[in-house]
Amino acid sequence: MIACVYRLVDNPSIMGVICSAASLLASLTAMSGAGGILLRNLSEIARGVTGNEDIRNKWKGRNPYDMGCLKNYKNFLCKPIGPSILEIRRYCNSENSLIV
Repeated sequence: MIACVYRLVDNPSIMGVICSAASLLASLTAMSGAGGILLRNLSEIARGVTGNEDIRNKWKGRNPYDMGCLKNYKNFLCKPIGPSILEIRRYCNSENSLIV
């Protein structure tokens, strides 16, 4: 968006105004899309649901995994990472190169 302002200052003609407006609109559109996804994910974390559960409205009553907003965020941010179910390390040898 700062580039839009600089472009307008450098080129105050009608074409400069149109290009700046188009750049500003494209920037706002991109930010609103990413911001919308971010807000939805933050809302799901606060309620203790996954995207699938949210869309299907699985918990019609009380959600048994909801521990309250702050505990949900603490669980999301501070929970240790569990073991991988893919076990990718078995495909690597001792030199960490991939075994094909």
